[in-house]
Amino acid sequence: MAGFPKTQRIFHSIWLTRIIAISSLAMSLVVCLIAYKA
Repeated sequence: MAGFPKTQRIFHSIWLTRIIAISSLAMSLVVCLIAYKA
């Protein structure tokens, strides 16, 4: 059970990086759409 928190922390960091990557991708897509419409 000693190694459980460590793996959980790694899992959380992976999810954080995924969420950040997805949000940045979405933002760039929105910026591209605005640029094309303008």
